[in-house]
Amino acid sequence: MLQRVYVIIFLIPLIFFIRGNDNIKAQNNDVNNQLYDSLIFLSDNSDSDSIKVRSLIYLASFSHKESSSKTSLNRLSLLNRAFDISNDRGLLKWAAILADNIGVERRNEGLYSISLSLHEFALEIGYQLNDKKISSKFCNNIGVVYRRIDEYYKALEFHIKALQFAEEEGERKSQAVAINSIGNIQMMLGNLDDALIYFKKSLLIEEELGNLLGTAINLNNLGNVYFSKDDYTKALQHYRESLDLNKKIKSGRGEAICYTDIGRVYQKMGQNDKAL
Repeated sequence: MLQRVYVIIFLIPLIFFIRGNDNIKAQNNDVNNQLYDSLIFLSDNSDSDSIKVRSLIYLASFSHKESSSKTSLNRLSLLNRAFDISNDRGLLKWAAILADNIGVERRNEGLYSISLSLHEFALEIGYQLNDKKISSKFCNNIGVVYRRIDEYYKALEFHIKALQFAEEEGERKSQAVAINSIGNIQMMLGNLDDALIYFKKSLLIEEELGNLLGTAINLNNLGNVYFSKDDYTKALQHYRESLDLNKKIKSGRGEAICYTDIGRVYQKMGQNDKAL
């Protein structure tokens, strides 16, 4: 009886986790230390293979103060265990998608090394399953991480792979993401004419798909290219079109970006009263 009570108390921090909450922060704190211990317990003792795998992948996504080499080895060991269970139980694709999703969360927290490990784990499964559709998505996410850490040519390599897979599978959304990402890299490298070509290609696909957010992003990116080329009239035109779409989809973040960019244009045009 006491053992049963102990187990129930021990699992209290896992309520949201078992319900599929994929937004657990990775940094050390009291709650997550307790959760970490609970995940270890679940990974060893759960009767559910999916919970074991989920536990192992989350354990691999936590950030620790130990040496980077020790942490990396531990992360690899956890992911290998998750792979073995998933492989035995037919859960590989599910495990890959889960790891990729958590990788995006860690990327947004600035934990790029952890994010890369999770995306690479997912991509290895994608390759093993010969699933080019999910592999395209995973390659794009790896490319984004490399872009965030300023490794542009490495990022370009993965976005090109993503584009190839997407084209083979007819995955228009993944194509649009890859092309847009290549455009961003070309812009960062100072290749403005190439960036313009890629953003226009991505814009056409997003419009074809009816994706207003993707369309707004590409319009804003085109505005950035024209701004860098000192073509302020075209920059303003694209920023305004992007702003209209962001208002339509109620994207506060998108609106804020557009207003800032429009203000920059007016400043360059010497119309400071409109920039405010």
